[in-house]
Amino acid sequence: MTHIWIRAEERPNEQRVGVTPDGVAELLRAGFQVTLEEDPTRAISLADYKGCRLAATGSWRNAPKDAIIFGLKELPDDDSPLVHRHNIQSFMDGMAWGAQILMFVLLGLLVVPAELVPHIPTALLLTVGLILVARPLSVMLTIAPLGLLHKRFRFSWREQALLSWAGLKGAVPIILALVPLLNDVPGSTFIFNVTFVCVVVGTAVQGLSIAPLARWLGLTGAPEPEEPLRIELVGAAPPGSAVLDLRLLPDAPAVGQRLADLDIPAHMVVAVVVRNGTLIAPRGALRFQPDDHVYVIMEDAEANHLPRVFVPVASSPPSSS
Repeated sequence: MTHIWIRAEERPNEQRVGVTPDGVAELLRAGFQVTLEEDPTRAISLADYKGCRLAATGSWRNAPKDAIIFGLKELPDDDSPLVHRHNIQSFMDGMAWGAQILMFVLLGLLVVPAELVPHIPTALLLTVGLILVARPLSVMLTIAPLGLLHKRFRFSWREQALLSWAGLKGAVPIILALVPLLNDVPGSTFIFNVTFVCVVVGTAVQGLSIAPLARWLGLTGAPEPEEPLRIELVGAAPPGSAVLDLRLLPDAPAVGQRLADLDIPAHMVVAVVVRNGTLIAPRGALRFQPDDHVYVIMEDAEANHLPRVFVPVASSPPSSS
């Protein structure tokens, strides 16, 4: 039986998953064995996936060697040996980079800087209109009906202002402006030059100012805490085993308790605790504190849930598995 292992995307701000719940159901009906890694940031809820086995985030490293590892983004920058077959890894990024290279080669052949100068005043006027009128109006008209359908699409005026400031930038406007130019449509040179200037100016002005604007609007969140330590299982590690980094929140049951008093499952062992950058040996008298990073070794990374004593926790990406 072919084993498909759908790994969690460990790159920052990546919420996509390569297979939908319907896709998993199709794989199961076709006779495949499917394992899905837990990922609290995934856009699709874990509860929507039925019938597949669950595994801890990052435990693909110790998945059975005959498993096919399925993912979208590139693999983490660590020294984990690659002993599995990987599918769709970086495929989308590779295609995107290839398309961008082709686009810039084409632009180099078509853009004539001397022809841009006469159209700069018109392009600047159009850019101001896009920034101050067209973009905010289009965002408002798009967001308003969506908010009536579901509260998930209701945005505050600050969030709408940030969406409006995203601006006209990227390859799409330029590629669209190339269509009339390549088909010798009358006035196509004017359209292309004005679009090119609009995109360059919008990227420079709005691209450089969007981060300060987000901070001014109060829409920036606290940065994710960095992983303080990386522990790896290498060599003849048992299949399915993993090392997990669990950051304790103040309301976790383990906070204030001694390690000796906790009910730790038999398949799990506390390897080390990191507190304020200091390594602490996990002896029985150790009393847990908020923001402790507790590194646990699990012999069964496919256990569906962490022990209740560590819940709620903010799980950093596993240091190894």
